[in-house]
Amino acid sequence: MDLSKAFDSVSHFELLEILKSLGVKGRAFSWFSSYLDNRKQYVNINYLNKLHQKTNISSSLKNVNYGVPQGSILGPLLFICYLKGLPDLIGSGEICLYADDINLKFSSKSWEELEVSAFRQLSLVDQNLSNLNLLINSSKTKFITFNTSQRKCLHQPNIFIGEEQLQEETETKFLGFKLDKHLNWTLHIDDLCKKISSGIYALRRMSKLCSQETLKSIYFALVHSHISFGIVLYGATSFENLNKILILQKETILCGH
Repeated sequence: MDLSKAFDSVSHFELLEILKSLGVKGRAFSWFSSYLDNRKQYVNINYLNKLHQKTNISSSLKNVNYGVPQGSILGPLLFICYLKGLPDLIGSGEICLYADDINLKFSSKSWEELEVSAFRQLSLVDQNLSNLNLLINSSKTKFITFNTSQRKCLHQPNIFIGEEQLQEETETKFLGFKLDKHLNWTLHIDDLCKKISSGIYALRRMSKLCSQETLKSIYFALVHSHISFGIVLYGATSFENLNKILILQKETILCGH
């Protein structure tokens, strides 16, 4: 689910009230209040006028009552606190929150039941987010159906948020993983192999300049880190896919000789 300007739409008043309900009080609450309150902002524009003269225009300084600082360590944490209570709304599905990245998962024995359940839960989520001044961007919110490669699925699910119908996709990216509708991990392995190949290129270039110890550090940074990430999940893929990684990993050994 894609949220429009999620971090910029957080109400400071609502956020502080939510922090109170989470048990933040005393000096800690005063610190958060001081962190959010009295933030100011202005807009400055530089442009060339018709006479090709540089002109500078600035707006007046205004208080900012919405938004948590992006790029900060506290930003994602405060946003997760802001969504307090959202997981409790999901009755017949599961929700995964990672800052402003919201994913819903539903399962059912029939398409009709699945469509009704998805519509009901999405409506509840949409209403809750609206109460928090957050807006779902339905044009960028997509869905994907998962089933086995042996099962021929001819049904095209109709999933709606309000009156907006969502677009179905055959693949998606989730927390660094590329998922396809059959969950065979082939797309993820192909993407992983591209990253390993880039690491191999760097090792080849550096092999003429660095010691083996330095090359080992480069290997662990640019190759091994990508292989080890999520291997407990994608490691159940086919032998053919795993063999692609093995061949490339052996190739990295040759770069050190």
